[in-house]
Amino acid sequence: MIGPSIRRAAITTAALLSALTLAVTQAEAASIAYHTRTMWLTSHPTESTSTACVDTTIYLAEGNYSWVQTRDGRLGASKTIWLRAGTYGWLDCLWGKDGYYKHWTNLSPQNNDYIATLYSPWVVESDGNYTWGSYLNPDF
Repeated sequence: MIGPSIRRAAITTAALLSALTLAVTQAEAASIAYHTRTMWLTSHPTESTSTACVDTTIYLAEGNYSWVQTRDGRLGASKTIWLRAGTYGWLDCLWGKDGYYKHWTNLSPQNNDYIATLYSPWVVESDGNYTWGSYLNPDF
């Protein structure tokens, strides 16, 4: 027969292992989500430069996220945004203008009750391949 102190120790150990497993699982689930595209861009875009977009859906857990536009590691517009759990449409588009690009990023839940937007203009210093888009970094 197991004594009360051994039983209590076994229950405490099981509870601690469960909590540790839950913490590890949550840490793994909260990784940065990237939404990018690599393509050739001209340093002299015009209104006739083709629009480029990258579009996907993503499931997000409830919480605060750092939402950031990026181009080759440079940071563009950003905001901290609270999102409820659910599936979201995620769209990044790049429009050429007269000498610069307009970068728009949208997040919209499947129920379409709102659209969150980031915008930043940027200049490409020289023709070449650039990786651009946005990322969501969970703050939890």
